[in-house]
Amino acid sequence: MIRRLGAAVLAAVLTTLPASAAITIIPEKAAVVAATKADIPAAEELILHLELVTGCKMPLLAADQVADGAFVFAVGTAPAGAAPAAIGEAAWSVTPQKAYFYGDGAKGARNAVYDFLEDELDVRWLNRDGDIAYRSQNPLVINASSGRWQAAFRHFGIRSGKTWNVRQRMGAYHDPPKYGHAFTKLWQQYGATNPEFFALTRLGVRAPVAKPGQDPNDIAAFTGKAAEAIKICVSSTALYDHIIAQWQKTSKSRYVNICENDGNDGFCTCPGCTALDVNSEQPASNVFTRHYTDRYMHMANEIAKAAVAIRPDARVATYAYNEYETPPRRVKLLPAVTVGIVPTVFDVESSLQLL
Repeated sequence: MIRRLGAAVLAAVLTTLPASAAITIIPEKAAVVAATKADIPAAEELILHLELVTGCKMPLLAADQVADGAFVFAVGTAPAGAAPAAIGEAAWSVTPQKAYFYGDGAKGARNAVYDFLEDELDVRWLNRDGDIAYRSQNPLVINASSGRWQAAFRHFGIRSGKTWNVRQRMGAYHDPPKYGHAFTKLWQQYGATNPEFFALTRLGVRAPVAKPGQDPNDIAAFTGKAAEAIKICVSSTALYDHIIAQWQKTSKSRYVNICENDGNDGFCTCPGCTALDVNSEQPASNVFTRHYTDRYMHMANEIAKAAVAIRPDARVATYAYNEYETPPRRVKLLPAVTVGIVPTVFDVESSLQLL
């Protein structure tokens, strides 16, 4: 659904430059040009919103198709003399003949379009359902000659509402951490050859947690979600070495992903792992009250030391999630560890009392 807001309401909260600085654009005599294929989605978004505002759908043309004298909205093109864009930067500028939308790659140009629509044309994206508020005008009167937007974070977003997220300029801008359950294929690849990689479960075996009636020693029987949810032996130095070797061999990223697999059962009970816990004897009446953070952050520190010795700018990505969501009680994280917080314990007061 697309909604309109009254001009009087918007005028009460928005300011403009003096009228003498305004540039007037006749939509029927304007066209949109995308510099590259990657800039086409941003150009299409500009066309969509300009049609809402003006009632006129402008064509998307190649540069050599634009008629003489037509006003050009140039997406992905910087004006002559523009400084190179910084990481996460978006910029736009308007002259009497042309509007430029550019920045840090195609994403920068796209964000420049959204900044122009929001700050200059008063467009608002109200929710993830697609509601758009705007102020109608034809011709277009552009009061500001330029604008700039800079991403405040390297990566930010919300899982749902992809289109709305993009319009809010969310996303990854530079070298985002590599998150996601890191060991879902580990059992399939190394279950038969490297049992030391895996958690010694409460059933006394290094294997995925068996279903009722299933032989826990039948390695081949564990497939699918059960195998993907297997936990690692957090104190296994052999696993540490394997993780570092695989990172060196297969990844160009400076991030080493060690995010544990999903699920609330099958955590390691071996002496090495339990020795890393602060409260290894704490009853587990509620699975989320078990505190395994120290063991996982110990592992993160050890992996970080090894990675930084190889590549000084290396970082380790790990989760604060479920049983290892609350802060560690003994371990102090090294600067090279990046923690992705996955909130599942919503009783914050009770969680803090565990510290």
